[in-house]
Amino acid sequence: MKLSRLTSRMLIAVLTFALGLVASSFWIASRLSVVDRLEDPNCVEVTAYEQSIVKCIQSKPVSFCELTQHPNRYQHKVMRVQSTLIGYHHQHFYDPACNSEGVGTWVDYDSAQTTDKMMRAIAALKGEGMERGNIWANVIVVGRFEERQVGDPVSSAEDPNFPQIHPVKDRFRFVITSVEQVQPVSSDVPWPN
Repeated sequence: MKLSRLTSRMLIAVLTFALGLVASSFWIASRLSVVDRLEDPNCVEVTAYEQSIVKCIQSKPVSFCELTQHPNRYQHKVMRVQSTLIGYHHQHFYDPACNSEGVGTWVDYDSAQTTDKMMRAIAALKGEGMERGNIWANVIVVGRFEERQVGDPVSSAEDPNFPQIHPVKDRFRFVITSVEQVQPVSSDVPWPN
């Protein structure tokens, strides 16, 4: 009798320990994913095709000046950016606060659908998104930032087949994957020199 009572207590103790171990494993696993998300408090989910490349993008937009002043911090990262978009065939980001040599940023699009979405948003501004024959709008977009390297594809403005367009050598490239906001530029923002 004493042996069966001892055996049943031992069995209960082992099962309780095993159950506690399983429960604590689930708790630890759930906490790890939360900690992973909290590394960047501005982290939001990325699109399915980007999940193998990046963990998250920032929910608060980074300014164009911040982007170009600290390019190593943002190199090859997907992020939300706020800037003025200028150009037509060759679009750029612009901000008068950091309009200097070495900040040229060629804006590209990941697909025809993204380009179309931007053009429809510009058209919806009914002329307020254009200035001097160029797109001139404040935008919030999501995309990938990269410093251009030797051997990278040229933009259409650098293509020798388009001699009527002034060749611009841009240091950076931003590939827009999502257009979130497009608004007219305030009248007090100066046109670039």
